[in-house]
Amino acid sequence: TLRRARSLAGPLTVSGLSRPLSTSLTRAARKAGRAIIAAPAGPLHAFPPVQLRPGSAMGVGYSSGDVAIGAVGTVAYVDGDTVWSFGHELDAAGRRNLLLQDAYVFDVVNNPNQIGELGSTYKLASASHDVGTLSNDALGSVVGRVGALPRTTPVRITARDQDSGARRSVDSRVADETDVEDPLGSSLVSLVTPLAIGQATTNVLRSAPGKLSGDACVEIRVREMRKKMRFCNRYVGDSPAAGAESGFGNVVGSGAGSDAELALSLIGAYTGRALHVASVDAGVRVRRGAALAYMRKVTLPRRVRRGRRVTAKLTIQRYRGPREVRKVSVRIPSGTKLGSRRIILRGTDPDFADEGLFEDIVIDLGDEEGGDGGDGSALDVGPQSLDALRAAVESIERYDGVKLFVGRTRDGGVRAYRDPDLRLAGRVSTKVRVTR
Repeated sequence: TLRRARSLAGPLTVSGLSRPLSTSLTRAARKAGRAIIAAPAGPLHAFPPVQLRPGSAMGVGYSSGDVAIGAVGTVAYVDGDTVWSFGHELDAAGRRNLLLQDAYVFDVVNNPNQIGELGSTYKLASASHDVGTLSNDALGSVVGRVGALPRTTPVRITARDQDSGARRSVDSRVADETDVEDPLGSSLVSLVTPLAIGQATTNVLRSAPGKLSGDACVEIRVREMRKKMRFCNRYVGDSPAAGAESGFGNVVGSGAGSDAELALSLIGAYTGRALHVASVDAGVRVRRGAALAYMRKVTLPRRVRRGRRVTAKLTIQRYRGPREVRKVSVRIPSGTKLGSRRIILRGTDPDFADEGLFEDIVIDLGDEEGGDGGDGSALDVGPQSLDALRAAVESIERYDGVKLFVGRTRDGGVRAYRDPDLRLAGRVSTKVRVTR
């Protein structure tokens, strides 16, 4: 058994997540050799901050608030306002800038069949109050000081159910380790933000429907940039019900979380001076059902003039609904060759939940086997100027309407039509004669 076993890093505790999210996250972490324990958000009754003494439960927090991630151990020694704890490393990363916290232990979960580090006994606990700064993550102990708190990044997510009008918010503060060069390789805010978005959409829906539509806008403020970076996207899913064990089966939370994680990773990959993320704000709207229709037929005038707009009759069929004909204005590209040409309209397919997002999050937690593929992608090279960074982040905003192609061209087509209420999917075409 010991020969087949994979050594687990010190366990992390995640609190504030729904069962689907926490189950999927712990499952992905287990595959990567990382132990993550899902714990309640805290005791039912509030209690004042606890003075840390030898034997006290103590937390080291990546984040605090509605989504809290960190580790809980025992204080070993106190000298004035300096505290030594754990008796082992957290990540063995050396200099840190994490939250020093007191903690509440619900119970000690004992495993009488413990073999080495495989299935070890652990404390079911959650951090409570932020009481100082953890500054050293050494092999034999973690060391911090009670008093001033580390610099943190507020993450604020608001979700609205457009069917019921309900609103839910998730607010967390994430330790900013930019000035100690992000020891885990990625910023902690890129770890917490997608989880917070997923949790907000789960909270407002209280379910995990597969047929779901919505949109999200994400705003990121960086201290070294005058203006916020912002992007918005629409998400439409027509999959079967995701179920309680699927985690990011919520296609809106998955899509928005994945886009936010990409944006924050681009900021972390910036090759110039270190950038400090000052805040992350996201607004998510969801409604049940797939706001989706499929294009079945298009009719254009027999003769069209290149560079001019023409009226197209577009036959669409709503998802599990009736067919209807819409008149839309499309422009024939000015570079279209004269003569008989096939005009193709291609829509945007529905979205699917990104279950791989959990693997990305585990990589952000410091999985040694993870990381970028080294294939020269944008995240490997990184934006080389602030203007390039802004362009890269804002390009996450995608056009999800209908594009027009002429013939079997391999270009990206031109934007033709986008319905504000429906995602149009499918492909239709017709022949026309192009004149001057």
